[in-house]
Amino acid sequence: MGSLIQNTIFGKSNYKINTYIGGIGNAINTPALLAAKLGISASRIKMFRILDNNIECAIIGGTYSLTNSSWLSSNMTYFIDEKNLAVTDEGRVFRSATLLQKIKLNGLLNTGDESFTNTNLVEISLPNVTNLKGRYGSFRINPKLKRIILPEASYSEWSFSGMDGCTSLETVYIPKLAILRSGSSAALNNFVFASNKTGFKIYASPLAQTSYLGGVDKDIAWAITNRSAIVRYVTDFTKPNAVIDLSVITINSTSMKFQFTTPSSQNGIDFYEVYVNGVYKQELKASGDIISDFVENTSYAISLIAVDIFYNRSDLSNVINLSTNNAA
Repeated sequence: MGSLIQNTIFGKSNYKINTYIGGIGNAINTPALLAAKLGISASRIKMFRILDNNIECAIIGGTYSLTNSSWLSSNMTYFIDEKNLAVTDEGRVFRSATLLQKIKLNGLLNTGDESFTNTNLVEISLPNVTNLKGRYGSFRINPKLKRIILPEASYSEWSFSGMDGCTSLETVYIPKLAILRSGSSAALNNFVFASNKTGFKIYASPLAQTSYLGGVDKDIAWAITNRSAIVRYVTDFTKPNAVIDLSVITINSTSMKFQFTTPSSQNGIDFYEVYVNGVYKQELKASGDIISDFVENTSYAISLIAVDIFYNRSDLSNVINLSTNNAA
């Protein structure tokens, strides 16, 4: 009775929703079924509800692990952990969840074997992952994936592959990772970045310049030679100032031209990331550039992040709300 009183105020629950999982409410429709997937007790799941086939709930009682193959080949569309409760990845968690478009797993400390392989993700940003575990890489075969952001990753257990088959990949940010494959596999050189987009950028640790027998990490060297990768060794972590005066000059049925003042930056501004309705869309080089591929007669919220030569990113700019015109 005491716990009920403690967590209830004037008849209202004191729990707050902290977990959002999309696209699976028809199959996982009870707290017990969700608990089984998460490897936790059903008593830890509060305020469970299904809205338009999407799950919302409060998970209490501390952290938990993403269990092996738990969402393998599922119809999940997003997994949002607002309280950083999921801390361990046991492998193949989201493998072949081909509808998965968004994740927020800021509490995760490691990635497992092929956990993010073959999804619909455009960005994988895991700010607290330090260990890349497993024989096979965690991010393989993602044709829409544009960015892999791993600011704290410092050790890789990969022995075979890694980020291969990501044909749209634009950016890999690994400023603390000296060796992409461990042990005897460090001598291999053509699996981590195989089949990736030509000319993609790697923001690497300065230690990677000498980590293989005094020379450049073998996979990075291969990417430079065979995929024309642009490699920058990160030596400064000072982020640029944010754009504060973003505005639109011209709006057409499917394109827009933007205007803003270049913010100050210790390392210079390299480009800007354009966000549309909170989701990354593409890079923009300068004020006055045109962004295309919008839908006519549709409302959008647009914002920018300034990025310097070491992939230090500013805070979000001011947001502008606008609509495209009807086609002429």
